[in-house]
Amino acid sequence: MVSDSKNDLETEHSKLNEWGVPNWQDEKAYRFPSDWTRNRWRWEFYRRRNDLREYFDRWADKTYEENLECNEGRRPHDPGFFAYGNIEASQVALKEFGYSGIPNPRVGDQSVGSIRPFLELTKQQVRIVSSLDNETRYQGMLEDTTKQARREHEILLGPYEVALRFDLDQHIEPQIKRARQVLAKRQKLLDRTPKISRFHTKLHSNYLRVIDADDDGATLSEIAAFLPKSYGNRSPKTADNVLNQAREMQFSF
Repeated sequence: MVSDSKNDLETEHSKLNEWGVPNWQDEKAYRFPSDWTRNRWRWEFYRRRNDLREYFDRWADKTYEENLECNEGRRPHDPGFFAYGNIEASQVALKEFGYSGIPNPRVGDQSVGSIRPFLELTKQQVRIVSSLDNETRYQGMLEDTTKQARREHEILLGPYEVALRFDLDQHIEPQIKRARQVLAKRQKLLDRTPKISRFHTKLHSNYLRVIDADDDGATLSEIAAFLPKSYGNRSPKTADNVLNQAREMQFSF
């Protein structure tokens, strides 16, 4: 006898297509959790890319056959499995997708570490960044240069903290502008941006639904029909504009 939990699981999965995405005609299927991180939203957009899907299918079996230690015996269909290409292909994956290894795009619910962009993985160290000459120093030393003396100070930085050096012999405003850019970039790389607002959650959900509908062959008129009323004139032209916005986010999230 099949357990109720298994029946529930099969019913849940029956709502998904071969790529693990919902039926775009089911509005309720696009009510995603409010606590998704930026990386999870990024993965939802990226796993819908044809080039990422092709990359995974091209290299998944070969990666599994090589029994890489990092996959710890996982099979290609398992969450946490990474497909790696040859050196040239891996460089392309880094450039195009931002991942060193590609998780299975048929699986949305990957672990936090599986969908963390490569730059974020390699830049976990807190750094001290010069605001003027782009010098970068690893955590532990902060320079305070004055006309009288040059001293080094040890500082203790906690997780997700960063120290910036300012030169009082230089104009302040350009340094503040540079510091703001550095902080914003670090915040984005480490996925420490403020929680995505309810507005943006709805916007992302709608974009994903539009992408799924387009991938399934829906017409612009069909897409326009389910757009929120906030779009005003829900015409095919409006649907085309929204689709273009969704596709742009799919490649630049």
